[in-house]
Amino acid sequence: MEGTAQDWLRREEFCYSNCIVIGAGEPLAYALVENKLVVGDDIDAAAASLTYVFQNFSIEIDGATFRGGEAAAHSACGWFCQEVNGRLVWALMSLESGPFIGLEVGGDWLCFISASGSRWRVHAGDIRSLSVEPSSCASSARSELSCR
Repeated sequence: MEGTAQDWLRREEFCYSNCIVIGAGEPLAYALVENKLVVGDDIDAAAASLTYVFQNFSIEIDGATFRGGEAAAHSACGWFCQEVNGRLVWALMSLESGPFIGLEVGGDWLCFISASGSRWRVHAGDIRSLSVEPSSCASSARSELSCR
């Protein structure tokens, strides 16, 4: 994989893996354990591949741009990111979420909404605070993870 995650997104590409990238860092593998983000090791760049990504939304909030969408590799893939002044702050790719189609804001929480109905919640713009409300909960009455 050539370049940085910021370069990939400019070319409408991203790492085809469950991963996050913080700043100019390398992609880090992640898992969701009890619907919370657990970051793992660096992804082997030589073994990883890129997929094309398509933007479904872009929203500016207080000088930050939040974008998200889907990946060409598979219809179950989705991605979202935060940029400030054209610089990548962080980005996330999920191979199981479905495409991300929107963003809800509640207080200091951001909820990235997937087409499957799951809500990926980030506190105060810090991707390491990520928690996920599965789609089975998203359609029911407000849960503790609701952004409202």
